[in-house]
Amino acid sequence: LNAEAANALLKVVEEPPNNALFIFLTRDLLEVIPTIVSRCTRLNIPPVSEGKMDAALILLEGTEDPELLAFAAGRPGVLLERDAARAALLDAHTLLEGLESGMLEALSAADALEKKFDPLWHPEALGFVARHFDSRVRLKLDQALLDAQERLEQYANAGLVFGVLALEWR
Repeated sequence: LNAEAANALLKVVEEPPNNALFIFLTRDLLEVIPTIVSRCTRLNIPPVSEGKMDAALILLEGTEDPELLAFAAGRPGVLLERDAARAALLDAHTLLEGLESGMLEALSAADALEKKFDPLWHPEALGFVARHFDSRVRLKLDQALLDAQERLEQYANAGLVFGVLALEWR
């Protein structure tokens, strides 16, 4: 949430309607403004074990998928949305392969990603497939991705945003 939205939410939390129950979910408590956190009861839900996740995927599909399980990181919702998650992972691999192949391939892969970009899955998938880079390179990649997301939120031309992302990642 940006500051304006967080403050509007805070007002509703401070003066809730009768019989209201709010459930807030976050992966990172530090991203929530402290005044909202102070008015909430915190309930930590640990990730599901890898063994249970693997068993669930085998039950759903009859097969294992180590990359999907690693990407899910104990979040069962990823298994429920496994087609979207796999598509995002494939697109992320395609972009990284394009970046390693050359400028034309990188821009072509960025153009393809722009046409099917899903803000729910692709940013995380891009970070996940880039996890093997050393920390200095990974920091650069993460910053470029954050910059691209910010530009998209500001309604910048998506084709240009992804072209710049490819150039920054090269």
